[in-house]
Amino acid sequence: MVKKINRDAESIKKLLSLGYKQKDIVILLNLKKQKVSYWANHEISPSQKKKKKLNDVYISRIIKWAKNKTTSSMSCRKIGTMINSVLQKRNEVDSRNRPISISYKTINNYLKEYYGKPRKIRKAFYLSEDQMKKRIEFCQTILDKNINYDNVMFTDECKISLSPYTHDWIRLEPSMQEKLRKGEKEAYDLINRPIKKFEDSIMISGGISYHGLSKLIILDGTMNNFAYGQALLFFKEDIEEIEKKYNTKIILEQDGAPAHKSKSNIHLLNKLFGEDGWIQNPPNSPDLASPIEDLWAIIKPRVKRRNPKSIDQLKGFILEEWNSIPINMVQNLCKGYIERLKKVIELNGRKLEPEHLYKSTNNIYNWVIPENLPKFRYVYNDAKVKQYKDREIKRLNIELKTLISSFNKKIKSSKLTKKKYKKRDLKNLSIGRAFSIINRPEILEEEKKKRKDEIEKKIGELKSMTLEKYIKYKEKKDIENFEKETKEKIIDEDIESINEIIENKFKYLEEIIKTDKNIKYRLADEETSLGD
Repeated sequence: MVKKINRDAESIKKLLSLGYKQKDIVILLNLKKQKVSYWANHEISPSQKKKKKLNDVYISRIIKWAKNKTTSSMSCRKIGTMINSVLQKRNEVDSRNRPISISYKTINNYLKEYYGKPRKIRKAFYLSEDQMKKRIEFCQTILDKNINYDNVMFTDECKISLSPYTHDWIRLEPSMQEKLRKGEKEAYDLINRPIKKFEDSIMISGGISYHGLSKLIILDGTMNNFAYGQALLFFKEDIEEIEKKYNTKIILEQDGAPAHKSKSNIHLLNKLFGEDGWIQNPPNSPDLASPIEDLWAIIKPRVKRRNPKSIDQLKGFILEEWNSIPINMVQNLCKGYIERLKKVIELNGRKLEPEHLYKSTNNIYNWVIPENLPKFRYVYNDAKVKQYKDREIKRLNIELKTLISSFNKKIKSSKLTKKKYKKRDLKNLSIGRAFSIINRPEILEEEKKKRKDEIEKKIGELKSMTLEKYIKYKEKKDIENFEKETKEKIIDEDIESINEIIENKFKYLEEIIKTDKNIKYRLADEETSLGD
């Protein structure tokens, strides 16, 4: 058998030729004395030296074939079959006169030495000539109008799901790693998180400007023409507030979502803001996206780190994070927008490189949650609102049927009991009991009629309600439910803190009882402090 290549022998020989002593080599290479002395007195045989399987000609051919090619189109296996077919045709043999065949692993090693590890190809947006022209026109019109970063409100929508991170990395202890290899459930559950197929999520909408943030909007359902029309009315209120406060004209900016480009909403935009009072980003231009996109990327992880358990809790965390955004962060995001537009004109509409998009800042941002948080503003999808209305009417109809059936049963049983009791039997009973047996059917009939009228009145009101009236009714109901849940949460937290104080006080008293002999004289003082 041919001996394996001894790398230690080669390194020992090199160090000896440089003038190192055997003692020093033992320490440097962390080897045994016998091994170093053996290779100091013996030569390396030619069979122990590593031989190249391929000539430089074949290696250069492998490198040439793999140049600028993807791993799928020109894989190591494919190159292996190609090079092996060439070697077979030329009858290439090794030192033992055996035909040479190269594995895909050796080819991979050659390619790693020359090219390094393969890079993953990322998707980039394609820009046609028409789109590039539109980009230049868009940038030029904004610069011609002298629109600055401090008089634009950037608006956008964002979806935040309730599920936790699935792309997180986890560090496992050696004991857990062994359990994972064995397939134990304890370790397996750490790296596998069950997630719903259809996640519970919230669609939110908001606007940012150099002067501050708009109030947050929560969208119930998907953003369609009807819902975006309601959102525009809210944005108008926010812009009017900023204009009064800072005495400047603010322009609304939006992206090219289908709901934004509809005829009804374009008409509404012209009516609310005027033709020169709003701008829309060109198509297929994520590099010209508004700064609010960068803000969503900051808020999303901050909300998910807090690990919300329910939709209402998720709403609360989003509201807190949105209202705690530092103003200097928003200002830094808005400042770079006009510079991007200038750079697009310089590049003739081509896409911006990463160095043009972001600038590193050394600013420290303080996220402080304000004490008095503003309320949510709800926006509803018209199709979703109709569903809610139909469901509520259906629920009330079911409630009415169950109420009638339950009251009919009670009336029937009360009539039977009245028949059972005769006049002589009623004499033996008390006045109240006798009165309830005789008059119970009529009392139940009156109560049934009263409650039936109440439910029928509610159904009639809901049916007569227009879409706009029902939206106001639904919004009021949602805000009340959200406030109720948040209050209950605060009360629960207060109760927990009070219980902890009481437990600590009792522990303190128990310690005193054990240690202090004169407890009788001091117990009254402790009880009064506990009561306080």
